[in-house]
Amino acid sequence: MQEHRLFFNLEEADLDKNIACFGDGASSMNVELTQLGKKVTSFDPIYQFSATELESRFLYVLKQFTVQVNEVANNEKSIINEVVSCRKKATQGFLKDFETGKKQERYIPHLLPNRTAFKDNYFDLSLSSHFLLLYDHMGIEFHIQSVTEIMRVSKELRIFPTINLYGEEASVLNQLVEYLTTNQYTVEFVSTDYKFNRPGIEMLKINRPKV
Repeated sequence: MQEHRLFFNLEEADLDKNIACFGDGASSMNVELTQLGKKVTSFDPIYQFSATELESRFLYVLKQFTVQVNEVANNEKSIINEVVSCRKKATQGFLKDFETGKKQERYIPHLLPNRTAFKDNYFDLSLSSHFLLLYDHMGIEFHIQSVTEIMRVSKELRIFPTINLYGEEASVLNQLVEYLTTNQYTVEFVSTDYKFNRPGIEMLKINRPKV
């Protein structure tokens, strides 16, 4: 959860909100907040699989990520190794909690931009980490429809980072911001303390139009 706090500049007051996490994958955010008695719901299409199936998928991804460490400069390796260690720990915590959390409807299989089953303004805060904008090849319409659905059920959305898989500014970013501002959403770029994704250390903060 420490990574998420850095991604989204989460303060203690934020953790007391009714939170939704979209494209949450094997994050430990849900399990750790639940242990603290907080309210959080995670959405991801991979939650259709069992914990056993997910474990093999995640181990493969972590292995591939670890291999890439050998291709980076020595002064960066310690940072990446720290990230790998953190993500392994998060994955282990997630897998232990997954089946229980799924029964409690804390982990919901869902594919954006499809409509969720929740009513308008149900969540106080929604988070999207390393999903929206990162996969900009999915196009502007996907992003507009996804953000529109998230903002239907949420009062606020934070997206991190604002770069794509190649470390460049997401190609759909300007169009998405233009769409949101035209439709009276409040959009703000906010610097974060998370340095691993240099130069993409900003998050996009979106608030609903004021009535």
